[in-house]
Amino acid sequence: SIPSETYIHLLSATAKPLQYLIQMLNQGNVPDLQRVERIFNNALDCLSEYCEKLLGCFTQMYPINETLPISRLVCITIASFASFFSGLVDFTSTLHHQLQAKVERTLGLAVLAIMSSILNVPELTAVSTLINTRYDIRGAMRAPGGEDHCGCIALKRLVLTGESLTLKCVECAARVRNTSIVLLYQEMTKIYHSLLKAEAERVSTQVHGSGVTPTSRRVYLSAIADIGIMITKAHPETTEDIFRILNDLFQKSINAIMSYREHTGLTQTQQYFVLCEASFDLSAFPPSICAKLFEENRVEMKATELLIEACISRFHQDINEEPSESYIYWGRLRGGITALFRSSANPGFSEFAVQGIKALVSSECDAIISHCQQNADVLSSIFNEQVIGEYMLPAGALLITLRDAIMSFKRQVTNQVFDRKCESLAVQSFVSILFGCKDSIFHATCAHTDVMLTAWEDPRPTILEAWLLSISELIKLSLGIGCQDNAQIQQLVGESLALCIKILLQKPVEKETSPAKGRIETLSLDGPQTLAMVEFFEHSFKLGKSLLEAVARILSFEMQFDSSQPFSDASLFGGGIIIASIYRCVSGAVPPWAIENVPAIFESLYTCCRQELDIFFYIMSIGAELKLSEPNQYGCVRNTLAGYYFDTMKLQAKEDFRRRVKETLQSDNNDRWRKLKVLVKSACGGKKKASDFNLKPQYTNWECDRI
Repeated sequence: SIPSETYIHLLSATAKPLQYLIQMLNQGNVPDLQRVERIFNNALDCLSEYCEKLLGCFTQMYPINETLPISRLVCITIASFASFFSGLVDFTSTLHHQLQAKVERTLGLAVLAIMSSILNVPELTAVSTLINTRYDIRGAMRAPGGEDHCGCIALKRLVLTGESLTLKCVECAARVRNTSIVLLYQEMTKIYHSLLKAEAERVSTQVHGSGVTPTSRRVYLSAIADIGIMITKAHPETTEDIFRILNDLFQKSINAIMSYREHTGLTQTQQYFVLCEASFDLSAFPPSICAKLFEENRVEMKATELLIEACISRFHQDINEEPSESYIYWGRLRGGITALFRSSANPGFSEFAVQGIKALVSSECDAIISHCQQNADVLSSIFNEQVIGEYMLPAGALLITLRDAIMSFKRQVTNQVFDRKCESLAVQSFVSILFGCKDSIFHATCAHTDVMLTAWEDPRPTILEAWLLSISELIKLSLGIGCQDNAQIQQLVGESLALCIKILLQKPVEKETSPAKGRIETLSLDGPQTLAMVEFFEHSFKLGKSLLEAVARILSFEMQFDSSQPFSDASLFGGGIIIASIYRCVSGAVPPWAIENVPAIFESLYTCCRQELDIFFYIMSIGAELKLSEPNQYGCVRNTLAGYYFDTMKLQAKEDFRRRVKETLQSDNNDRWRKLKVLVKSACGGKKKASDFNLKPQYTNWECDRI
């Protein structure tokens, strides 16, 4: 008989308490072991019974309206039990042998129930209602979050919980099915092929009916690919069979890319669709397999070349029109390629991947510059919210792929996964990408026009955000592994710091006029790009005084400073320029919420000055005095770099300001940086109540798996 939905709901509610119990058991904090084992027995009995009944319903071909709600709840319960299962597997050797056998049987039945649910229960039995409602609930085999097939999520959850649990689940499922691990794995891949077949038989715009959505299918593909790798590690004798199966799955997408031009009847939109789906499918494989696409002298590399060429070619076809369907599908292809590069980091990028990212980023920046050079407020068929924008995939996505790779590598280095040579190669690949993209990024973010551009989705803010987030992660990594003195890293950070200051100098502060005609602001600072800038400022100063010298060297070439202010020490000059830009920020060049981080920036800059109060006080003082030589102008700066308030400040008021700064710096307490911010804020006109800035934003979302 079909189990009660209410009972399954009740069982799933015990997941958290069971997890706490197993944690206490592993810590030796359970006084009554027999009672705890009795609780575990009851929970496992219930779940195994529900799984068996569900499998029986599929065997007896119960109608879908009866099996779907039960299957959905069972899969949700298995997913919620993942942490509990993991604890049981780790603690299994100390459990009573009868309980051990029950754990193994339950794990095996759980995996078989998941497999049968994916095979037999469609994700959507009817047309999606997401246009009118927040979640698809009725007739949907989806989790409470409203996305993806519950069976695919449950399997992926088991895989993500840990390798030991995943292997135990597969081994137990093979024993319950009375078959070998390889044959069970073949059964898993047959389910994937059946999902592919169901997807191909549906109309291209239809996602309901048999099978699952493409996103759920890729969740399942990712899970079985990871399972295959885990099996070969634990059972080396299966390596040949498992890798043959994985290679067949991988090659299917490769072949789709290699042959897409042979189908002469396909429109350009349909070609982009084929490439997009294939690239997303390939990105579902783990990095050890995905990396093959970027290795020199491999057949697979040709497929990657075709993807990159298809993406780059469209960047050169930006026109003054709303995007057609082919442009929108190209936007999805761009997401697929981004996902593919993200999956290929192993742990760094191959030379071919480095060159590919540089080519794609440079093409995106060239398209931005080209649009600005039209010097007219016209539409863009590329930089449009339907193609490259907030609702698809914002500009700078490939730089975020690099950021993610650096973060992942940093975590693995902390766990001492790599040797020194591997570390060096990975870091060099990160630096090479950033160095190769640097000039294009800087030119794009500083592009100017005679008119304000309102007809396009401005990509410059997200490009800047992505760049600064990547550089910030590189700084953290370099400090963690001790390569912060690397000349290229120092140059990247120094030039990025100078870029930020140049952008800040383009912004008018309160009571200051905008730039003259022909010098419109480079980009808005009212958004997450300023969050990234603030974070970057705070981290960059940790690389030492050489950065201050770099700022002085770079900006002295681009600006004509008052020669009556000579500096024998370039680091003091650079520090003064940085302080002047901070004064501009507090004066209203950036949104008010960004000023919250000024104390942390002051403290970081103080550390950069080797915690010498006299040096820090000196740059605080000269930051208020630095001027351009007359009649020179840079952006909104016509006289004092620090802006209007320091331009008009009386001599006595300046003396008083310096005195109070010195007193605050000499106070020996942890609150001095906050007090210093309050003092600077007061000198810069106080609280900006009437600003037109928006509230503090979140960082941009560059996730591309669901576009």
